[in-house]
Amino acid sequence: MSDLTPQETRLWRALVRVDAVSDDGLHLLVTIPGWDANKQLHVYVGDIEDNNVLPYLYPNSRLLAMVNIGAEHAEDIKITNWTIP
Repeated sequence: MSDLTPQETRLWRALVRVDAVSDDGLHLLVTIPGWDANKQLHVYVGDIEDNNVLPYLYPNSRLLAMVNIGAEHAEDIKITNWTIP
């Protein structure tokens, strides 16, 4: 991670839309409209700490998570505490 300001690291509750799931089910393409509705992010399913949300990870599903939406770059985005709305 680069040197981030407190605003860039603060986690906010945000909508996470699953756009695609890899054939092996281990990788997601997601969009976080509250950060940038036009950019997709790659997420490794193994990084999602709550197994209860795994059945809800399918294309066009929407979940909530804590996200540092103040980050300027995709590589600085942190997604944690996934929940089912």
